[in-house]
Amino acid sequence: IKLGASDIADVYVDEIIIAFDPTASFGIDANDASKMWNSEPAMPNFYSALGPIATPYQINVLPMLDDTTIYITLGLSVVISGNYHIRMIEELGFPAGSEVTLIDSTLHIHTDMLGASPDYTFYMANNNCSGTQPQCIGRFYLKIYYPSSTPGVKTKTIQSAPYCIGQNISINYTATGTFDPANVFT
Repeated sequence: IKLGASDIADVYVDEIIIAFDPTASFGIDANDASKMWNSEPAMPNFYSALGPIATPYQINVLPMLDDTTIYITLGLSVVISGNYHIRMIEELGFPAGSEVTLIDSTLHIHTDMLGASPDYTFYMANNNCSGTQPQCIGRFYLKIYYPSSTPGVKTKTIQSAPYCIGQNISINYTATGTFDPANVFT
């Protein structure tokens, strides 16, 4: 997957690549490349990270896992307040039944990045930062579902570690039965 974040006029585009390889690992390895920060004020800085305090990646290669949903934290830093968009630039090799969804957790908008219009436009205020400061991460996530090539394989979900940004708490929770939010902290 190649995604780009750009100013509304598409003059300045910063691209990231998220790929899958059975030899890759979660975390930095020989397949990945750290984020190189742009110095052009009108160009956004866009990156992916596995977890809220992980290394920012320009290229993030993850292990290929059948029948799995992966949530990838996306970071975006802008120097100039204004309208921006994130769009799918290139997609190769997803089997039928796959899903790639861009999630704007601030506005609660989900955009199908494999659909007919894989482009999401939004307003973003200046949050000039580099790295994983709270103002750069936590708004955008990429949800990727890769279907099973073997019938009967159980579904897995991989998310980043628990974290807090402002008044929002993210806690990974896996269980069977009925979820009761009143019992989360007991």
